[in-house]
Amino acid sequence: MSLPATRGHRASLLLVLLVLGGCAARSRPTAVAPFRRETPPTAGELLLEMRTREGALEAFRGQATLDYKGPDGAVKSSQMIVVRAPDHVRIDFMSPFGPTYTVATDGRHLRAYDRGEKALYVGVPSVANVQRYTRVPLTVEALAALIRGLPPFLGRATGETLTLDAAGSVFEAQLEGGGSLRIELAPDTFYPRRARVLDTTLGDDVSVEFGEYVDVGGVPVAHSVHAALPDGGTVELEYARVWRAVRLTDTAFQIDAPDGVRVIGMDAGASNGRAK
Repeated sequence: MSLPATRGHRASLLLVLLVLGGCAARSRPTAVAPFRRETPPTAGELLLEMRTREGALEAFRGQATLDYKGPDGAVKSSQMIVVRAPDHVRIDFMSPFGPTYTVATDGRHLRAYDRGEKALYVGVPSVANVQRYTRVPLTVEALAALIRGLPPFLGRATGETLTLDAAGSVFEAQLEGGGSLRIELAPDTFYPRRARVLDTTLGDDVSVEFGEYVDVGGVPVAHSVHAALPDGGTVELEYARVWRAVRLTDTAFQIDAPDGVRVIGMDAGASNGRAK
């Protein structure tokens, strides 16, 4: 869920293979068949189910199309997305010849590599830097959850309640450290359909819709994610393929500057180094 540079040169596909290699289960092309429960879950059972699904998607890879509209314009791009929970993320913006722009974080460092400008921007994964280099004003933890088709902060949910309704039930919880989580659930399946995070101390107020659940190695995974961002922007992420339980090393979330590439501090490059 980030935005690429406007210029890009031909890049080796070897980089993509090294970064994204290895997978355990590939998505089917059809949605999960409707699943009906004989009895509805309790709030605690539902929270456990959502946390279990989150754990099953701890190591995630996806091939997606992103459509972004926001205060700074609109962009549509193809992406390869890699996540290792809770805060390791890599997003490659793809051309027919390979990646043109890459954003990666290992939870401690954030790097943005603009191949067209031959510049590598480095800094910390603060909300301000994530927004500057991806235009998505979220913490890395929230970003890592949303791009996997998951409500964020399930591990911090407490005091959960479940209101049952034939048209679609509602799960609500407080978040440890501040804020609240509200999830509208699809009838019968109780899969998350809409989620909203409010009043967090991290600035993660966001509303998101999940759809097109597809079986990926026995786990229902949302292949459509539409988010309304705090700054008024919107993101639509549509997955063509998803893999889970992928084999990922730390190098997948690091970017070293090739020869001839300038290394620029993100604060120093604030005026001209943001995503375009």
